[in-house]
Amino acid sequence: MNNRGMKNWSQYLSRSLAVGILTWLVLNQLLLAETITVNSTADEIQTDGQCTLREALANANNDSAGTGDCATGNGDDVIDLRGVSGTITLGSQLEFRSNINLFGPGAEILALDGNDSTHRVLYIGGDVMVEIDGVTVTRGREFSHFGGGIFNEGTLTLTNSTVSENFALDGGGGGISNSHNSTLTLKNSTISGNSSNWDGGGIFNEGTL
Repeated sequence: MNNRGMKNWSQYLSRSLAVGILTWLVLNQLLLAETITVNSTADEIQTDGQCTLREALANANNDSAGTGDCATGNGDDVIDLRGVSGTITLGSQLEFRSNINLFGPGAEILALDGNDSTHRVLYIGGDVMVEIDGVTVTRGREFSHFGGGIFNEGTLTLTNSTVSENFALDGGGGGISNSHNSTLTLKNSTISGNSSNWDGGGIFNEGTL
């Protein structure tokens, strides 16, 4: 084989190796992920044959079976709410502390409701990547900190969703507060009817928006 042929063969092998490594990485990521299917609008953790959103998050955050009746979390998890409709009325904030993609049935079909109580709806922890698609986040009330609806300290993508009628008293971001060194991306989503006594009724942004 001449030098030109050797060069072409070497380039082919390099490309093939790169494609093989990329394919392995993608497959490995998929194998590490778990889909946890929620089938209840209750807000509780107990063994009753139903998988609630709070149980699903506990298992995803801890990569464990935890308690309740949801699948075990494993790596970057998917939480599937597409079979649930109506309102999930929350007794306390829901926390995302690992990489999670949450898919709802549509903002007009499912609401995550803070119940006008003394807590926000969603907290996104630092150093995690979360995507939330197809839900409404509503009626959160944060009286001592930022973010009545959502407080983001990580990387959050909000898609096909609505954040409405949330309130923050002593901090900014009635709807969403995006903190220092955090990233918030909105896609085809509505932020409306939120308020704050401090700053940023809809969104208070200190990071990347």
